[in-house]
Amino acid sequence: MDNIFQYAFMQRAFVVAAIIAVIAPCIGVSIVLKRLSAIGDATSHSALAGIAFGLLLGINPILGAVMFSIFAVIGIEVFRKSFGKYSEIATVVVMSAGIGLTAVLSGFITNGSTNINSFLFGSIVAINDFELYLTIGLGIAVIITSILLYKELFFVTFDEEAAKLAGVPVGGINLVLMLLTAVTVSVASRIVGALMISSLLVIPVAAAMMIAKSYKQTIWWSIAFAEFFTVAGLFISYYLDLRPGGTIVLLGVVFLIVIMVKGEGESMEDINGILSKVGLKCTKQRISVMQVLSDADAPLTVENIYDKVDGMSLSTVYRIAEKLCEKGIVSKHTIQDSDKFYYELINGEHRHYAICLGCKEMRYVDICPVHSPHIDNFTVTGHKLEIYGYCDKCQKKLNTKGR
Repeated sequence: MDNIFQYAFMQRAFVVAAIIAVIAPCIGVSIVLKRLSAIGDATSHSALAGIAFGLLLGINPILGAVMFSIFAVIGIEVFRKSFGKYSEIATVVVMSAGIGLTAVLSGFITNGSTNINSFLFGSIVAINDFELYLTIGLGIAVIITSILLYKELFFVTFDEEAAKLAGVPVGGINLVLMLLTAVTVSVASRIVGALMISSLLVIPVAAAMMIAKSYKQTIWWSIAFAEFFTVAGLFISYYLDLRPGGTIVLLGVVFLIVIMVKGEGESMEDINGILSKVGLKCTKQRISVMQVLSDADAPLTVENIYDKVDGMSLSTVYRIAEKLCEKGIVSKHTIQDSDKFYYELINGEHRHYAICLGCKEMRYVDICPVHSPHIDNFTVTGHKLEIYGYCDKCQKKLNTKGR
């Protein structure tokens, strides 16, 4: 078996792959948590149009990809504001435009099918010195920007309204995030492939979310997974003569499935262990209620739990929830001027809550404005913050009544 690093093109491939595996998750975490995963696809298809444009004019295709990707993300932001609550249409429109431009421009490229294919699915041997240096430069720029704007990206990712109140320029940060996405997609199109890069933005993040306990942990785990997928994928693609992009993505998908299956098994074992520890039988009904509370991303009412379980009456759900509270497994929250009770699994996480005074809904707040409070002659072991206000729907109703 020959040494994979004896070839200059493989050395370049590994350097580029290592950089992409860092910058893709840095951007991917915010993209996924903001539920904008489809932007990766829209940008990658626009990058293809830029590649075809570059090949047609005889300039480096990566530069064309960067240019067209930037136009694409700016277009998405403009369309998102125009379509309002139907903002997801923006990504489809831009993606359609990118596909159409690619089809038209590729028809003018003489004997360019080979070059186009190398950008579609990635190519190890195609990376030249200019693209190597370009990737290093743009990669460093993305990393530095992500570090400098870490707090702002964190704010905007989880709660844009709270970010605005905190003085964060939400519009500018969103634009920076979109531009970073455009650069990441462009530089990764050579080795991973324009049709595959959106997967590298999402899959490592999805795997990290299965095991990480915080935003920062999600970023670090995403980078670790991305590095593993790309490095292992390059080794496999080299020795088995496979496309690198497809190999990297398939390896990531298989790994994600393994984590999901393993995580579900461990979750069930954890629930059984918790019930047994407090002297409760592991009945199917109790396990179902515990599973719903474990998977919830906000405290739930008895009615919420009832809607998510099968074969149980409302009164049975209530009795189980109260018994779990009695045993100290579940906490119970009350809201002022409301007869609603909210339940959540006690797991030791640091949590704050936003409570709507209109509909009385309760949700988690990921931003903590209180950091290590000091009180004389008192040892602080924790704190809980409840923020009252109105959700978007209730605020709109209030605004309508006030007119």
